[in-house]
Formats: sequence, C-alpha cells, structure tokens
Amino acid sequence: MSYAYFPNTIPNAPAIGGFSGSPKLSMAEFEVEDGPPIVGRRGSSHVEVYDVTFPPYTRAQLARFRDFHKTTLVEGSLPFYWNHPEDKKDYLFVFADPSEPYLVDYLFHDTFQVKTRFMKIENG
Repeated sequence: MSYAYFPNTIPNAPAIGGFSGSPKLSMAEFEVEDGPPIVGRRGSSHVEVYDVTFPPYTRAQLARFRDFHKTTLVEGSLPFYWNHPEDKKDYLFVFADPSEPYLVDYLFHDTFQVKTRFMKIENG
C-alpha cells in the first residue's frame, strides 16, 4: 500500500523550539503466581512520539492542513510520510492522539499556529 506525503504546499518543518519527543516503551509485564513478573516486548515495531508545533500558517495553509487530515488521511486514520527534522529522511507517521489530532491557536490577523503529536512507526 502506498501512503500520502505531508503536503509540501504548507510549512512542514517544525517552528524553532517546536519539536520534542522520545521513544515509547513497547514493553509488556505479566504477573505470574510465583516469582518476578515476566517482561517482554509487545511487538517488533519501534515507536517514537513527537510533539510538533508548526510555524504560523495563513488561513489558506490551515485549510490545506485540515483537508490533508480530513480527506487525504480519512480523519487521520491513515499513516503518512513526513520528513524527520533530525536526519531529514522520510518516515511513516500517524497522528498520535486520534481523539485530539491537532490544536489550532489563533495568533493574529489571518495567522494560526498548529500543534500536534505525531507517532513515528518503524518496523524493527
């Protein structure tokens, strides 16, 4: 299956100071009747979660971002490729919180700031 790329028609690199994240533990712990709990990996994917704040968007850019999320990604249910700021390579991401996929702040006349949380999915 081929996936969409984050649109290059809107700013897609994070704003200065607008990128932070860490690996997400993929460990599971199971209690046993006797002895210490059994600990192991949940799966073979390596997952990292990033908080991303984009540079200010115009009203038109915000509309393109919302259309990308709503239409292209079917309300954020599909993964997409995004250029990772650390190494400038494209990786597969999803919106990390489907119930609140992004937040829009009104900055000033026709200028908005989009904040979101992306989850990087890497098979390993």
